[in-house]
Amino acid sequence: MSHCLAMKYVPQLIFGLFLIALCAFHVEAKSWRGIIPLKSTRDDVARVLNQSIAPDALRFEYQSDAESVGFLFAQPDALSCMESLAPGTVLTIDITPKTHIYLSDLQPDERKLRRLEASAEFIIDGDAYFDDDDGFVVTIQKGAVRRVVYIAAKNDRQVCPTPYLEPRRFAELIICFLCPTVSVSCQDEIEDGGLATFTVNVMGEPANSTYTWTVTDGKIVEGQGTTSIKVDSKGLQGKTITATVDVGGMDSACNRTASCSTPVTRKH
Repeated sequence: MSHCLAMKYVPQLIFGLFLIALCAFHVEAKSWRGIIPLKSTRDDVARVLNQSIAPDALRFEYQSDAESVGFLFAQPDALSCMESLAPGTVLTIDITPKTHIYLSDLQPDERKLRRLEASAEFIIDGDAYFDDDDGFVVTIQKGAVRRVVYIAAKNDRQVCPTPYLEPRRFAELIICFLCPTVSVSCQDEIEDGGLATFTVNVMGEPANSTYTWTVTDGKIVEGQGTTSIKVDSKGLQGKTITATVDVGGMDSACNRTASCSTPVTRKH
């Protein structure tokens, strides 16, 4: 079973808009509180926000009542062009508003905005627009701004263009994934007093899965917490034992339970 969830495209980060007088939002071209991609550094972010940031931090997130703000810093050995950048150079500033704002609140030059078209690889959650000159991507859903990402301005990108080659990477995207399939196998029947066996099978099983079993009748005598259990059927003639497993470690959007039933017959 396939599910599509609105998520941030891994390993992108969340960055922020800034709040000015009277709680009105205004985008200053290429800049967030004076911080500019490819122009500012990790130390500039720490100074402006009066925050302590580890000297080797690759990411930093800042929270306010109005927004979530994240910064991605250059890693010198990630790309050859980054070797020429100052240590901890800001690559992107990614903005997620916590209040309803609209494109007009950002006061962009709408003549420069280019619509970003979705593709099989980049499924955009809403509508996305790109200002190539000033360097920002905005995603809008149902009229409201969901995300704004500042990237390097066009004239600055020539210093290290590779991180910015695909602007759709900075839009709010939908990530589709395939859920694991959970099933339980069991015997067609078991004689009264015998041990009924139930085994879970998970196709596409995630790492570090856990297994919690419950039964309608009988007693689990072996295997709780594992992929297979044995249930004592003593005294259950004429009844049916149903065992259900809950597989932990799976995404909450996926079906994580399955059951199987075994009738208990008279002992011959």
